[in-house]
Amino acid sequence: MINNIDLFNECLKNRVPNIDRIARDALNRTVIPVEKNIYSELLVKNYELIELIKKYNNLNVLGDSSQNENIVNSIDECLRCDGMNLCPFSQYLMIHDLTYDIYLNELSYEEKIFIIDSYLEDRHQMYMNHDYSDIIFQVMTDNYSHKRKAVIGVEKIRRVCEENGIYHFNGNLDDNIFFLLPDNGEKELFKQALEKYLIRFDFASTHQDKMPDAFIKYNNTFIIVEHKKMKSTGGGQDKQITEIIDFIKFGERGVYYVSYLDGILFNQLINPPTGQKIYRSKLDIIRNLENNPYNYFVNEFGFNKLINSIIQEEQ
Repeated sequence: MINNIDLFNECLKNRVPNIDRIARDALNRTVIPVEKNIYSELLVKNYELIELIKKYNNLNVLGDSSQNENIVNSIDECLRCDGMNLCPFSQYLMIHDLTYDIYLNELSYEEKIFIIDSYLEDRHQMYMNHDYSDIIFQVMTDNYSHKRKAVIGVEKIRRVCEENGIYHFNGNLDDNIFFLLPDNGEKELFKQALEKYLIRFDFASTHQDKMPDAFIKYNNTFIIVEHKKMKSTGGGQDKQITEIIDFIKFGERGVYYVSYLDGILFNQLINPPTGQKIYRSKLDIIRNLENNPYNYFVNEFGFNKLINSIIQEEQ
């Protein structure tokens, strides 16, 4: 079997490219029609919302508040349409340190009136002057695509598995070859597999029952993969890199624990300045690998090579 320290060093020699070619495939999602005069349900609901805000404003200018409650309820109905969390009104809620869900589910009628009045004062006329462009939905979808970056890891793992003849679980844990995605809706199946094959997976007990991204079975070989897509350190990123380093602390004979650090952060491990956190992280990685010869810390290059190596050994 390929030596884990040697593979880590090979990964350091194979830099992660600045542009991830799979990211576009995994994250590119369109939410509005290409043609301007085609109306999806999302756009129709947004137009209805704008008309309701106009109606609310016009009536209140006339001193008529008798329809306010019905209008507020109708606004809520529009906002509940899938994708309306991206509309201009919903994004404005952040000015009040509110979320879309809190507005819909926690605010009282009086509080919603305050928000609508504030929106009319702060934004509505400005947006009317700019025709309330529908492209905001696509722009915000693109902007928030980083929140869906976990799907990049799923896609990369799936591709490598399928290229090597390993296909997604089809309903039988007795199969010799398959992969599961525990952190993508298959938690219970993963737990059944752990019980069936007497795998401890102690990592979960020390990390609030955290599930890995993939469980791969290839005959009598078991591979448990934790994937992180990271570009930089700092803030919540530091917690994530600590977690992925901790993942390879847990040695278990016959089980390969694989930390798959995806993204250009991996390049900072090549020659980190002495004394910086990333330098200490590299030392921790090497220490964990030395203590657990069945475990691996890899980038995309290393993950592909590891799976290929395991397949070749089993043949």
